[in-house]
Amino acid sequence: MRRRALLASIGTASLAGCLGAAEVAEPQPCEPGNDSLGSLLDAVTTEEPPRTARVRAVVVHVGYRLVLTDGTGWGVLDPERESESLDIERGDCVSAHCYLREGASKMTGVTRLAVHLGDRVTTTDENPAGEPPTMPSPPEALFDMRADGNEAIVLQNVGPASVPAGRLQVRNVSGDRELLDTARWSDLTEKAPGDPVTVGDSLRVDWPGESVLCWRGESGWVETVTDWWTLE
Repeated sequence: MRRRALLASIGTASLAGCLGAAEVAEPQPCEPGNDSLGSLLDAVTTEEPPRTARVRAVVVHVGYRLVLTDGTGWGVLDPERESESLDIERGDCVSAHCYLREGASKMTGVTRLAVHLGDRVTTTDENPAGEPPTMPSPPEALFDMRADGNEAIVLQNVGPASVPAGRLQVRNVSGDRELLDTARWSDLTEKAPGDPVTVGDSLRVDWPGESVLCWRGESGWVETVTDWWTLE
């Protein structure tokens, strides 16, 4: 076994106040574009993922980034200019010619896109089908990270809320960001997927490469709940 060095800073991250999973409404407010968000997420694990994509989706959240869904999956879109999002509202159906942020998509478990230089996000229909999917609040749980020598890191729920073990996922990218491994907290411990990860419960992770702990909602939205860390 190679000696592994903890390279990333160790911190504490919170689920509170983060974007959570959304229940995807049927029918979807707008049909997917040439490239669906779900297929793009699958594509990042292939040998030759597409560099560009044309997407069409409903806006679920407006900020300096747009959170989208098209019924097949989720996406986070970076407009070329932050001011672009000022004319876009939650519930709008938008389309965009984007490039796929392969590494970020693979690491976070959500399709990450950015608009090509000179292109814009286009509103194709304003609030076409009423309310878009909602985004309920995730559990208010803090996860502490600490080094276990130079070999691993230990993740611990420091509260106040518990989280089902099957909803917590370690995502790991290694081999110059080529290889993706994932495992639920329940896969790495004796807990069943429905068992709660309560305050004080901990998990030791010694996978080489870049890793992060995520919360995965019922509808497939994935939210990172720790900083990324790197082991060699």
